[in-house]
Amino acid sequence: TGTGALEKYHQLRSVELSAATSIGEKAFYYCEALTTASMPSAKTIRKNTFIGCQALTNLDISGVTQIWNLGTSEQNYLLSAFGSGAYPNCDLVLNSALEQYCYAADGTSQNGPLVKLKIEGHDSSGAPYSYTITFRSITFK
Repeated sequence: TGTGALEKYHQLRSVELSAATSIGEKAFYYCEALTTASMPSAKTIRKNTFIGCQALTNLDISGVTQIWNLGTSEQNYLLSAFGSGAYPNCDLVLNSALEQYCYAADGTSQNGPLVKLKIEGHDSSGAPYSYTITFRSITFK
């Protein structure tokens, strides 16, 4: 999908993009009714893709195998595909290669019901960034 492909499409409730390999910036930005999204072949999800999608209950982005592909911009710095918010009603499906970036609510381990995804690194100027996004659950494929 391209940049802003379905941005602010308020009636969109479900999307299945089984063959899409890249999801453009703001593709589902503020699609407030979106509850289910499946894009298991996507290798890259650009920044701001799911911001404002607080109704999400199921999201499969299990094709992404490298953490920097969850928001990388053309300037080679990371702005999360999810913002820095919470998706407390959403069950997220990730590739097992990203398990190291996830941890339980108590922060002690990667085992059990995983609910947090942490994305951190340095932007193009060398400044550090860190995003923690909360989900109801995270499972791995």
